[in-house]
Amino acid sequence: DLGEEQLKNAENWVNEKIREHREIEILYPTKEEFDNMPIHHELKVESDIRIVHIQGVEYNPCKGMHVNNTSEVQMVVVNGKEKIKGVTRIHYMFGEVARNYFHSYYEELKTIGVEVSKPMIACSDGVIKLKESKSNSEKQLSSLQQKYIDLYIKQFQNRELVIHECDLENDLINKLCLKLSEIEGLQCYLFTDKQIIVVCGNNSKQNAKELFDELKKNFNIKGGGNPKICRGSSEALKEIK
Repeated sequence: DLGEEQLKNAENWVNEKIREHREIEILYPTKEEFDNMPIHHELKVESDIRIVHIQGVEYNPCKGMHVNNTSEVQMVVVNGKEKIKGVTRIHYMFGEVARNYFHSYYEELKTIGVEVSKPMIACSDGVIKLKESKSNSEKQLSSLQQKYIDLYIKQFQNRELVIHECDLENDLINKLCLKLSEIEGLQCYLFTDKQIIVVCGNNSKQNAKELFDELKKNFNIKGGGNPKICRGSSEALKEIK
């Protein structure tokens, strides 16, 4: 497998040949002449074979830009590799393409540097710290949400039937439903602006799916769930309330 050092050495070698202004010769050999050339390619055609001869470097079937000498390519930048079906494919850019990409990447990196308060050379460190900070914030938020739900749910303690209009955000409603489904013997109907949720707690005498199916018979409700939690929406939600 090609290592990073090998790729860098190959890039340096190619750019050295570019700077040497090697002349390009275009050849149209016969099949017999082709067979005698130092080319490691299988021939798929027998006529109109176009060979690029970089003098003092190599013979190669034409598969790139048409230039008079290597300096016209300007430069080559190797920017990656990937393995496909056991074959390593090298990705590279050259000349104006490489220059345009450089300017584009430079502007993007400059913007990222400002956002993470790091010089461009240290952007990756800034992004890593930003991800760590985001992960910590998400953990803290989850913990605070859980504490809020625990406080919120106290109003339902010691009640077997709850009919409640809820204005929590969907993420909090999901956590609330899970908590409600753990309360012994609870039967709960939650209403929001957009949906109705039926929750039956542990050892409840009722089944949330059966209760929800009853609502579906009488109102145009779309949705479903399981024996503990069912939810759906309806244009007639205000009427149900």
